[in-house]
Amino acid sequence: ITNKQQRTMADIVTTPQTVLYCDACGMPPEYCAYGPDFETHCVPWLKSNHPKLFTKLHGSKTVSATSNDDDEEGDSAPAPTDPWTNRERL
Repeated sequence: ITNKQQRTMADIVTTPQTVLYCDACGMPPEYCAYGPDFETHCVPWLKSNHPKLFTKLHGSKTVSATSNDDDEEGDSAPAPTDPWTNRERL
């Protein structure tokens, strides 16, 4: 590896990256689906603020909490009314 290649790799490694965080749950949009507020808080926020990213992550499929046919009545937990806070997760 030449000095020029090393300098180029160092520039790539030390360049700060901008990370988008969901205003509803505080996680990056790629991980929102794993939180409890995904359908009720994250999806509307992502659709209204970053529609291209929503389409990239979820395609044209409809994201809905009620689309699961395996749930029997009364077995699923009620949808949360407020999103989690970072303090509650820690």
